[in-house]
Amino acid sequence: MKKVLSAALGLIALFAFTACESDDDEFDKEQITLRYWQEYPESYARYCDHRFEFRMLRCERVGTAVEIEYLMTNRYFNKDVNATFYMGATPAHDNMGNAYNCKQSAALSDVISYINGGNYSIYGLGRNVTFVPNQAIKGSFTIKNVDPNATMISIACHVDCGTQGITLDHNMIEFVNIPLDDTQEPAE
Repeated sequence: MKKVLSAALGLIALFAFTACESDDDEFDKEQITLRYWQEYPESYARYCDHRFEFRMLRCERVGTAVEIEYLMTNRYFNKDVNATFYMGATPAHDNMGNAYNCKQSAALSDVISYINGGNYSIYGLGRNVTFVPNQAIKGSFTIKNVDPNATMISIACHVDCGTQGITLDHNMIEFVNIPLDDTQEPAE
């Protein structure tokens, strides 16, 4: 009887801890996900850590390009945070099935990315940035020659933390299925 009771208590504890872990994982994921557009439930921005304050400033067509701007503020770390930003080889795509590449040269690249006024590109050509507490730093993406029939765009960049003792919640900044309808703006 003692063995059965011990086994039952062990299973209850196992399920309780497993349930807590999955709830926390989902909570953390949603905590760093912003859903700006009620009309487009599949559209969202996800940033790298809940201790940053993150705000999308704009997403708009400019000629044949799409420009996305965002602002990150080191609001809750209470110390300097060093981060490296870099792009994947194909960081963007639209809902028409077109992929937009990132190259070492901005002139050859479909995607141009900036953080804190400096350009960054694919891995090895990243940009190191130090986020001082309460300092806001602007980032942006320009996706060139976007299909005029595209109504949504997605783009992502990698973010690696170089500050000892800090692990980011999510090593990326992602804008997923962002509507390109000129009448839709991010809600505050």
